[in-house]
Amino acid sequence: MIVEPSRFRTSFNAPGVLGVADAGAVYAGLLEAVRNDMASADGIQEGDPVRAAEIIVDLVAGEEPPLRLPLGREAVERIGRSYRQNLEELERWAPAARAADFPGAPASVRPI
Repeated sequence: MIVEPSRFRTSFNAPGVLGVADAGAVYAGLLEAVRNDMASADGIQEGDPVRAAEIIVDLVAGEEPPLRLPLGREAVERIGRSYRQNLEELERWAPAARAADFPGAPASVRPI
């Protein structure tokens, strides 16, 4: 199971905990904004790590755990938005993509 979490109230963003490399000139502005955002969230993250752990344990112990688990409201919203955008793009370009096959060739049938 791949857990894709929102922000959880742990010490991950605490001062001195998160080590960062120097940013190249191209990414400096973007990374500065991300790092400032992470530091300012320390101690006010919406995710409860105890609840998250309980959910993970319950799902892993179950019969059919998900391959991917977006954990927390923000993760569900962001990942859902990304999936919808990707699906729209897939559908938009599907005719062009399908045109790459030999005309009349049967579709592949795979066991997995």
